[in-house]
Amino acid sequence: MISRLGFGLKQLIDRDVLVDTTRKTQTSNYGGLDFVTDFKTLLANEKITYTSKLGIFQAVFYSQVGQLQGQPNENYWKYPDINWENILVASIAKYLMVNLYLQLLYDQEVTTGFRIKEVLALGLTFKLI
Repeated sequence: MISRLGFGLKQLIDRDVLVDTTRKTQTSNYGGLDFVTDFKTLLANEKITYTSKLGIFQAVFYSQVGQLQGQPNENYWKYPDINWENILVASIAKYLMVNLYLQLLYDQEVTTGFRIKEVLALGLTFKLI
């Protein structure tokens, strides 16, 4: 397991903002603390690999904070952004493997709940040694 903590900058570019009757591009900048933890383990005699990555970004400043004052979403940028990725890879035959990918995303500015992405994949594999 490896963890790291640092300072990060994010820029959001929205190319489809409706201002009056015209569409414009709007940019905003965030700065804050970024925490990432990576974990990887082998299971079942190295036939199954589990990999997990948890990323948390906590904004400290936001360039558009003055435009949000008095609106219901004025504090949404203060909530942490969470990205948790999990990958389970199983070797089911000599050249055949199955992957299960699960991602949980949380960003209060996008939606108030978690977003989930799941992928199930079947693949062929071989080693070039």
